Amino acid sequence: MESSREEARRRYRGFVCMAAQDRKFLSRSEEKRLLEEGVTEFDLEAEEARGILLSVMDEREFLLERDLDRRIAAVLKYEAGKNRRIDRKRFKRITKLYVELSNGAVTGSQPRHNVKRVMEEEDIRPARSGPLASRRWFRRVDAKARPLEPAKA
Repeated sequence: MESSREEARRRYRGFVCMAAQDRKFLSRSEEKRLLEEGVTEFDLEAEEARGILLSVMDEREFLLERDLDRRIAAVLKYEAGKNRRIDRKRFKRITKLYVELSNGAVTGSQPRHNVKRVMEEEDIRPARSGPLASRRWFRRVDAKARPLEPAKA
């Protein structure tokens, strides 16, 4: 019985390696899909599947979107200060930091969407900015994130 568990772990490890082969960034939805596959197709416990996934990601120096979001949340909290507001200039800087921390794997409009989502999750509000002192700049960042496209290595 134990050898079949080891075989399932080994097969799942290979599956994760192949699924993330030419990527350096794993989105939340992709991570969830891989974990679901580990539980349903390979009959692993959720903790086993997560452990294998995290070990493969660590060995290959892949980034997980949730880890990157956690880092950006800390930066947002620091930059927002006591009034818990971020202005447009800081938002742009944090978006550039998001791209930098992802090693260029997240590009286009995706970093803006991700930073906005983290701001909303952390209850950090946009500050008024611009000549009319409005929050329009923040509303213009689409609330609905576009699907993440695999980055070219």
